[in-house]
Amino acid sequence: MNSDDSYYSLWDKVPDVRTGSTSGESDPSVPDGEHRARIVSFDCFESQKGDLWMKWTFAVQGGLFDGRILVRLSAPLGRRQDDEDYRAKQVGWARQDLLRVLGEVPPIMGGLLDPETKRTGPTGLHILNSVVMVTKKTKGDRINVYINELIQASQNSGVPTFPEDDPNSWPDDADRPADTAEPKGDAEDIAEIPF
Repeated sequence: MNSDDSYYSLWDKVPDVRTGSTSGESDPSVPDGEHRARIVSFDCFESQKGDLWMKWTFAVQGGLFDGRILVRLSAPLGRRQDDEDYRAKQVGWARQDLLRVLGEVPPIMGGLLDPETKRTGPTGLHILNSVVMVTKKTKGDRINVYINELIQASQNSGVPTFPEDDPNSWPDDADRPADTAEPKGDAEDIAEIPF
């Protein structure tokens, strides 16, 4: 097993418990405490050093701070130079966040990351626009944002609509699936159908 395999394999070894800490580009004018927020961006990427990063961007909903940004940035597998115990804590915190928002923990490759690009995978589509309660805590010059609970799951299932699923995109009956074709005949024949 090469070092890359052992780095990513820790994801599946750590149970889904614990809470986490973050840093990022949060708006410092948002007061510490609980805030209802919409997830407006979710990014996973590999840094130049080969560490995996997960960035959640939240827009506060309602009140004086409506639309202000809070960010949760974490290394869900820790950094490669961190000891394994610390990395395991990072995995636990990341898995807990994903479990709260998605109801499940997706795999790293093919879920959080696209294996070819090492950028955000399909899981990101299921996270966007979810509404959550977050807590902002300032410690010195560091802003930590924690995901407390899911309020509303994303309405966007992340499943694209294909033309054959949209009746408005069907140019004529020949292209429609057989079970959705409109009845043939003139208006009088159709009006007599008893349903």
